[in-house]
Amino acid sequence: MAFAVHHERVPASGIEHCVAIQLVRDEAAWPPSRGRLVCHAVLARENVLRVMEVRQQADGACVLVQVGMHHLFGEVTGLHAVRTLASQVDGRDRLLISFRDAKVSLMEWDDAYHDPTAISLHTFERAPPLAQGLPPTFVPRTMVDQASRCAALLLPHDTLAIVPLVQDVTELGADDPKDIPLLEQVPYMPSFILSFRDDIDEHIHNVRDCVFLPGFQNPTLAVLYESQLTWTGSLTHARRTMQVCFFTLDLTVTKYPVTVTSDALPYDALYLIACPESLGGVLVVTPSSLMHLDQTARMVGVSVNGWTDQTTPDIGLRRATELSTDLDLQESVLVFTDAHRALLSLRSGRMYTVECAVEGRTVTRLVLGEVHVRERRGGAACMQMLSSSLVLCASMQDDTYLYDMEDQRAPQAPVVPAAPMDDVEELDLYGSADPSPPAPTQAVHLHVHDTLPTLAPLNDVAHGLVCDAQGHTRPLLVGAMQHGLVVLEPRLPCLKERTLVHARNVWIAPRQALLFAQGDDDDKACAVYKLDALSLVAEHPHDTLACGTVGSYAVRVTTQGIQVLDEHAQMVRELSSPCHRATLTETYVALVGQEASVWTIDGTCVVQVACQCADVTSDMLVCVLPDGRLALHSLPDGACTWQSQASLTTLPTLLSEHIASEDLVVAHIKWCQLTDVPVLLVQYTQGLLAMYEIRDTMSIVLVDAYMLRAPSTALVPLSLFGRSCIGVAGPHSLVIVRDRKGPPLWLETSMPFSSMCDHASGFVGVHEGEASVWTVPPLEVDAPVPYQRWATRTYTHVAIHEETGCLVASSAQPTQFVLYSEEEEPVRDPALDPSPTYSERGALELFARIGEPPIHGHEFEPCETVTCIHMAPLDALDRRSGRRSFVTVGTVISHGEDRTAKGFMYVFDIVQVVSGALRLRLLCAEEMRAPVTTLHDLNGFLVACVGQKLLVRSWEWSEWLVTVAFLDLGMYATSVQRVKNFLLVTDVQQGAYFCAFQEDPARLVLLGREYAPACLLQGAMLIDHKRLAMVTCDVAGCIRLLDYAPSNPTSLGGQRLLARCEYHAPGDAVRALMLHGPRNANGERLTSEIVLAKSNGAIDVLVPVSAKIYPTLQLFQSQLVRTVPHMAGLHPRAFRTVTPLLTSRPLSKGILDGALLHTAESMPRAKLLSLVRDLSPRSTGGIHADDLLRCLVHLQSHW
Repeated sequence: MAFAVHHERVPASGIEHCVAIQLVRDEAAWPPSRGRLVCHAVLARENVLRVMEVRQQADGACVLVQVGMHHLFGEVTGLHAVRTLASQVDGRDRLLISFRDAKVSLMEWDDAYHDPTAISLHTFERAPPLAQGLPPTFVPRTMVDQASRCAALLLPHDTLAIVPLVQDVTELGADDPKDIPLLEQVPYMPSFILSFRDDIDEHIHNVRDCVFLPGFQNPTLAVLYESQLTWTGSLTHARRTMQVCFFTLDLTVTKYPVTVTSDALPYDALYLIACPESLGGVLVVTPSSLMHLDQTARMVGVSVNGWTDQTTPDIGLRRATELSTDLDLQESVLVFTDAHRALLSLRSGRMYTVECAVEGRTVTRLVLGEVHVRERRGGAACMQMLSSSLVLCASMQDDTYLYDMEDQRAPQAPVVPAAPMDDVEELDLYGSADPSPPAPTQAVHLHVHDTLPTLAPLNDVAHGLVCDAQGHTRPLLVGAMQHGLVVLEPRLPCLKERTLVHARNVWIAPRQALLFAQGDDDDKACAVYKLDALSLVAEHPHDTLACGTVGSYAVRVTTQGIQVLDEHAQMVRELSSPCHRATLTETYVALVGQEASVWTIDGTCVVQVACQCADVTSDMLVCVLPDGRLALHSLPDGACTWQSQASLTTLPTLLSEHIASEDLVVAHIKWCQLTDVPVLLVQYTQGLLAMYEIRDTMSIVLVDAYMLRAPSTALVPLSLFGRSCIGVAGPHSLVIVRDRKGPPLWLETSMPFSSMCDHASGFVGVHEGEASVWTVPPLEVDAPVPYQRWATRTYTHVAIHEETGCLVASSAQPTQFVLYSEEEEPVRDPALDPSPTYSERGALELFARIGEPPIHGHEFEPCETVTCIHMAPLDALDRRSGRRSFVTVGTVISHGEDRTAKGFMYVFDIVQVVSGALRLRLLCAEEMRAPVTTLHDLNGFLVACVGQKLLVRSWEWSEWLVTVAFLDLGMYATSVQRVKNFLLVTDVQQGAYFCAFQEDPARLVLLGREYAPACLLQGAMLIDHKRLAMVTCDVAGCIRLLDYAPSNPTSLGGQRLLARCEYHAPGDAVRALMLHGPRNANGERLTSEIVLAKSNGAIDVLVPVSAKIYPTLQLFQSQLVRTVPHMAGLHPRAFRTVTPLLTSRPLSKGILDGALLHTAESMPRAKLLSLVRDLSPRSTGGIHADDLLRCLVHLQSHW
């Protein structure tokens, strides 16, 4: 059996949930250049949680600044801001998060760590409604009362979990709201579960949505439910089956009276939106209409397309004549921007306003207006008002936008309010005397202030040698997205521009344009060149430690002291001060020997401090004292302005904490600035590189740590991607870069550099004793992975033709659908439908380079879309030149559910015409009786899944395909993978098939298959030397390791594939790539890695683990589960465990959690040593903490 470790190489992209929240009360910004803090915005998608600051800059523009990003051990289904009893004292909101496994976590802001921390965790996964597990299509959702009196979690089987929140100290038996011991108590009361049918109303079935209503003395819920199920085929007698009821939730008694029940509503009602208190009631959204229900169930609505007259003609809604086009409200999102107006976003990206015209306190009309906004490529997943004019429009299909809403209404004359009415009957009869807001006379404008990129949804990925925009052919991962193509670069590609000199270390004095090169000669002489002409101008003795520009001179620091040079590299002044390390800025030179000293170029020593290592900035000396503590000295006076309590040798999480443990040794440090935040980098001799972030004037927090294969030799400031970066030179070289919208990126360079320095074109790096100027591609770094996007249409599949370096992608364009009969006659005139119906028409496009438009293409028939593309190396009997890659394409033609779908199989060649351009040439087009679902190659043959058949086909005479072998499959094959002559086929219903191909005579042999039904999306084979495991991914996010073991009696002689491990990783896999692992000492590749691309934009990687080290890492992972505090109080093992259906115990052993193991790198040293000490008696031989961390480095993905 093969073992593996799972890495989340790229997290899920896009935003599904967002909430505006006040996490801090003080609006002072750190640093002040960030501007004024408006609020915090918490964003989430699946298991990724991001905390953003919304800041208003001096010019009035608002920007998003990320302050934290967490990978949770749970899938987020809701975010809410609540206020607890402690909020009455500190004025801050608390964060309520709900998860898919029926858990609710209450969190608050920690000022010391500048991060949310969990207060409590409420679990309902063992409640009676979930005794049989969570239904596959059900998503638990939270609702919060506007007054924060309680929170509710919608559970299966029409049940509701209630978590009461304490808002009055009398509920806890006290009178003083500032009583500190009282605030330390739990901020909630015991939770309980309500059944809609048993506890509220027996007619409430099939709850579709529920919301809390504001303005009531007790929490009041509006519930949208369907007491009688219906569908499109039974609309003749059951069209209005939905209802809305209001019921009161009195937390002091066990009675929940229903106050209002509406009349029957359309069967296709989608969701509810609670109206502001001034309006009251709810908005009911259907695909074709908007309806307002007030507190007496009085209904006012508007129809937005003609389907209302077809589905519910008796409802009597006004047609929205103010619109120039019909609207489709499916997948729409609506949010109120003020007391009488809401903002509506459609799935097409268009946006509208919904005005509630009011007479007295009665809504009389809903009026829709168009919003002027920059064109968007997808709908919103959620919208949130951050202030009175700021709107955050979060999306999973398009970028997330921060808008400023400009209301261009005509000025209105002021209205004097009338005297209030005290009589309730008079108020009900005549309505309120408050003036109703007038309808707008001009449209609303939304101006973009900031964006967050979304690299999703992914439809397909391909990996291979591609020609980039600069003409270099290099391995790339290219993805096909819903709105274009994207290149993902997890490592930093370095492209050589020109070679300079042979050297071991290099430095540049930019103002004097001098290049200092230290060779490997025994005399340790340093050669100085003019940078532009590379002409040797001088040579100086002694070993060089640092060079650069200080003031108007070039400065060279040696082991003997400081040399001040002119523009011709001639000696001007020499200062004697022995040292072993040096750093310099444009003002000062810092020398580190037995003590640290800071000098100016005129020979003045401004400060001397006893320390281990130091770094200097323009106004500060940063040094590590002999006891490991950090000290800051101001310059030029040299006064000590701050000292840490904790020692850096303990890898503390917070420098203000004292931990009694010393094990690490600091090699060197670097104080720098990434974006606008000061950062301290600490390199330890053991190879660990730690990043501390200065969050405010007195708080320095550990952000992340990275274990290198070998310690770095220098930390060098660079300028790449138009921003400040840090180059980590050494055997394991990196570039650290950060954008304000994303986390710090630790980008491994494509090759190691023993020395690095900044250059106008990129950087100068020394690789294998040769100094060269290196450039990097034009990538964007404002996401968790560097990327490059281009093209703007929908692409479904992508493949790489490595022989030419071209890219082939299939696109899909909407085309009007016409339903035909078997006699090819239209069944119905499309003009009779209220709105047109669209299908897709596929096309094949050829790209010569990354980032450029297509140069050629092939368009398929209407309603014909591409289902698969594969670059197949095929053999032709009439060609003696051997195999050559052809573009093989499978399609499906669908003319509606009444006609049998069929497909085509195409073979294209990429040829060069007389002009030198590349073109697609169609060689073969064969109609198939069923859709062609997936393609692969096998020893010169083409493997195709057509309907319920697996075919092996031969390419004959470069003109046609001939079937030589076949095998019956299940329902619908989703993927095929090959190793030698073995095939792994996954099916959407029947699980996995493992078969072999025999060439003489040609036949397919079924070796084994899964007998339990499983809806599989992708499959691949993981190779670890002589071990092989079959990996499959299903629609529930379960990764399975399957084993073919004929010697095992339970496998029935190998006919049954044995499931060895089940591991949960959220997201639907769209492609599984098998990539080669690293080379061994003999240059052989004996392992493989599996790259799983998912529709949510995530990229997961499975790396094989040796059977010798797996038991030790499994024990260490179990210790991390028990001892490390996890974000939101979640349990890693419970998140990764898959509920077994056919076994008595979960199959949890076989795949390690790389995200959990990575926490060991940033763990305080005392805790890590304690865990390793407990681990040693259980394993053979002693284990050292650094060896364990280096083992994790070797298990990192090589993609």
